[in-house]
Amino acid sequence: MEIFHKTLNYQTEEKFQFVDVTEDVVECVKESGIKEGIVVVYTPHTTVAVKINESEGGFMEDFKETMEKLIPVDQYYRHNDLGIRAKNTLCEDPSLCINGDSHILQMLMGTSSETIPVSDGKPILGRWQCIFLIELDKKRKRKLEVRVLGA
Repeated sequence: MEIFHKTLNYQTEEKFQFVDVTEDVVECVKESGIKEGIVVVYTPHTTVAVKINESEGGFMEDFKETMEKLIPVDQYYRHNDLGIRAKNTLCEDPSLCINGDSHILQMLMGTSSETIPVSDGKPILGRWQCIFLIELDKKRKRKLEVRVLGA
């Protein structure tokens, strides 16, 4: 079995931004030379999600509105209360740690990764499917780890 790894870097601009990483992942699979196997797309961040869905503006706006209703940003979150928060979890700039809603959003979405089958040197995606890095916090630098495994 062969393993290929690549780290991709992105700069998000706002909460609920959908970054379509499909072509970058397709390029990684191509670069790997692996014809049959799987590709794992993973982010090491706790306030961003990796999901597969369709790239359609109405859906993305519906998603944003629904999430804002479910998890309002202006609600009290203990995670945001720096007086009670565990000191070892504070950022260098504590104002960047005021993101309890973002952590809850990620937990509800339930994913930091997607695993996609690879056949004939390409990820198998449905007609409308795209791979997204979804920002659940504020403007940030984000990493995406891509691993292709197979032969």
